[in-house]
This record gives sequence, C-alpha cells and structure tokens, in this order.
Amino acid sequence: MSEVGKLVAGRYRVRRRLGGGTTGAVWKAVDERLKRPVAIKQLLPDTVQADRAVREGREAMRLRHPHVVSVHDVDHHDGSPLLIMEYFPSRSLAEVVAEDGPLPPMEAARVGAQLASALAEAHEAGIVHGDVSPGTVLVADDGTVKLGGFVSPADRGGRATPGADVHALGATLSEVLPGGTGAQAGPLAPLLDAMLAEDPARRSTAAEAAEDLLAVAEARSLTVAAKRPALVGAGDATVPLAGTPAFTRTLPTVAAERGSRARPTTRRRRWWPAALALLVAVLATVVLLVAIRSSEDSTAEATAPGTSRPGDPLTASQLRQAVAAFYAPLPGGTDQAWERLGPGLRAQGRDAFDAYWSGVTAVIVVSAPKVTAADSVHVGIELTLPDGSTVTEFHQFGVVDRHGTAVLESDTVLHTATSAPAPPTPARPEPGTPAEDDDGDRGGTGDGGGRDTEEDPDPAGPREEPRKDDGPGRGDEHGNPRRGDG
Repeated sequence: MSEVGKLVAGRYRVRRRLGGGTTGAVWKAVDERLKRPVAIKQLLPDTVQADRAVREGREAMRLRHPHVVSVHDVDHHDGSPLLIMEYFPSRSLAEVVAEDGPLPPMEAARVGAQLASALAEAHEAGIVHGDVSPGTVLVADDGTVKLGGFVSPADRGGRATPGADVHALGATLSEVLPGGTGAQAGPLAPLLDAMLAEDPARRSTAAEAAEDLLAVAEARSLTVAAKRPALVGAGDATVPLAGTPAFTRTLPTVAAERGSRARPTTRRRRWWPAALALLVAVLATVVLLVAIRSSEDSTAEATAPGTSRPGDPLTASQLRQAVAAFYAPLPGGTDQAWERLGPGLRAQGRDAFDAYWSGVTAVIVVSAPKVTAADSVHVGIELTLPDGSTVTEFHQFGVVDRHGTAVLESDTVLHTATSAPAPPTPARPEPGTPAEDDDGDRGGTGDGGGRDTEEDPDPAGPREEPRKDDGPGRGDEHGNPRRGDG
C-alpha cells in the first residue's frame, strides 16, 4: 500500500501518507465509489492485534455522532486489516496547545462539552473509548472538535470503563488549561473535581459532564466577578478569579449539537413582565425536580425525598434533592426555602434572608445539582434582578442530616457573572435638530469618533464608587451573597 495511486480493496485510491505509529500507518485516499475522501488505517498483520482491531472497528461502525471520527468500513489488503474512516482535516488538541498556547477556561469548556456529548452517546451504545487524551482529540480550523481512537488495538487490560473515560476527559481538560484544576481553571474547577473524583460512584457521568460544561461555555460572554461565600457559615472562599490571565485567543465557536441549550445573546429588557420570568422559573424547576426523581438509584431506600433515618449517611439522591427543594419555591416561597436551611445558614437571620430574596424576580437552574463529595453538592443558577440584569452563579453547598432531613449547612459561591440589561433606545431627533454624539456634546473633533481626547466632566456629578467584595470568607453585613453590580 506504499504506492501512491494504487487502488486498495477495489474502491479506495491512495493519495498520500498522513502518518503512522507502532500499530500501522494512516493514509489519505478517495472512495471512488462514493466520491469522497477517506482516511485508511492500515494495521500491521499481527494476529492478536489485527483480530482485536477488526472487532473494535465493527463495533465503532455503530457509533454516529457529530463529534466522533466515524468508521465507515473494515476491510483487508495484502493480509493487513484496513479501517476505513472519516477524513477529518485537523490538528490534535496537543498540537493546538503546543502551537497556540493553553486554552481559556470558557474555550476549554466548549471543547469539553463536545467531547463529553460524544462519550455520552458512545456509553449509551455500550462503547467505551479507553484512551481519551489531547492526542486523540482532533480540532478543525473552524473549531469543530471530534474524538478519534475508538478502535485502538492496544491491550487495555479491562481498565476501559465509562467512568474511566470521564476521568480521562477531566485530565485532558486540566492538561490544556493554563493552571490545571487550580484557581486559574475558574468556573471549571468544581466540574473538573467532579470528573476526577477518585470514587467512580461519585464521578460525573459523561451526560452530566456535557450538560455542565455547556452551561459554563454559554456564560463566556458574561462579565466575570470575584468569587466569594454566599451565606454565613460557608467557610473560606476560593482564590478570586482576578488572578486569571486575560486571554485574547479563542477557537471559532461551534456549539455542541447534542443537548445544546444555547441562550439568545440579546439582553433582557426592563419591560419584561415579572410574571413571565416567574413562570419560566417555575417550569424550569419542575423539569429539574422530575429529572432528579427519574434518575434516583432504584436500589436506594424508599424514604421520603430529602429524608433518611437518623444516623444513616445521606444518599446522592437525597443530597441533590436537598438543593433542588431549596430553590424550587424561590424567590417567592421563602418560608419553604427557609425550612431547607441548617443552623449554619440560618445564623444570617430570617429578616436578612427575606430581604435578599425580595430583590430577586426569578431563579432558573442552569446546571443541575451534582454530588461532588460525601456531603457536598454543586449547582448553577441564574438570578433575574428587578432592573432586568441577570446574575449567573455556581454554588458549592454543604449538606447535613438534621433530624432525618437533608438541609443546607454551608454555601460558597465558586463563580459569579453579571449581564446588564440593554440600555433604552434613544429618541430620534426631530428633523432639523443638530446631531449629538453619545455624550450629548454637539459636533465633535471631526474625526468621525464624536469624542475629544479628553472627556468633559460628567454633568451628572461624581459617580458612586463600585462596591467591593468583603474578601474571602465573608458576605455582606447580613451574610448574604452579593449579587453582581450592574
């Protein structure tokens, strides 16, 4: 097969060699029957590895996903097995990072969401990858990401499992970030912790990882604020995002097709009726609770939601239910939400709690509750404020058993981002009225910018200084989360 132009398996015309390794060589060819380019992996004629590759290749042919390199056919040539695959012009993720530098957290989330959606479908079909790494992730010039290597003939020793795939994906994302799983991972930090959990039972599934990564990726246009604890008793906050480098390079944006939940980029307007926002929040919460109930472990004890016998450890379902039940009645049902708080969070006082939630018009869960430790749950929410601005927050709740009921004892905000409402449309000037620039000054310098080099003093007088965080480990004077400015 070393001769360029040779016809292989009666239909594939070899064009050029793409690469090779210890298991064989990869060639670009043209399928003369279907008139399309293909990649052909020619494996060495080793009996054990060849037979394994053929079996795995036929299994992989069942998998069709926009973020998986497809296997079209399995054939033979001169005694060597051939895997006929999709031709996907690209660089490996390892090459991208080596040539262009580490990925910003939001870009890594976008890449990870595509890969996790591919793994979720593969696992659903009973197929595991076994070798997720920056070298098996391919990135096209337009930003499309595909996972290759589903048919690696290497002996995996029985270590390939869906959980191992998720762990490998988390390790891959950590490797391409500038700071791994530390502070510079930003909002990805708690998600990576869940993907890299040592206990496979507490590790995210591929489907859960895809949903959470996509939620983070969709927030990339928001303004990043510092992290801080949400309520009194939360303990020390994590390192602020202010130390994160300002990245200017991103790959072209391609949404993960499967399960995509991209929200409109237009801002919410002030005149949206509060009733509509409340209706959306209620519907979203109902869907969340139904999803959580349907995913409960069938072997769990038949106890009331969020309850257990005193002394028994809380199950993962009870931990998730405790967080979901807290947000379900909010913002209006503070009585029910207050009942879901433990002594640590009740120390803020009921008046402060009610006052805080009276300043919120809607709550939407954007990242479903996910257990990250034996007594810890991660969740993402979006708050709508009276002026139309929105605040997206990712919380880490500490959950404890209080008299047989799971309650929230501590709360730390890991990441928060604010989106301001769109400014009102200025009135059009009457015919014959001289045009004004954005600052209300007539004319300008004549350079088309409508603004002089030095700005005039603000006619409205001095502006109020923006409020600063109280620092790690503290909330406001009532111990409540500080909603983003704007």
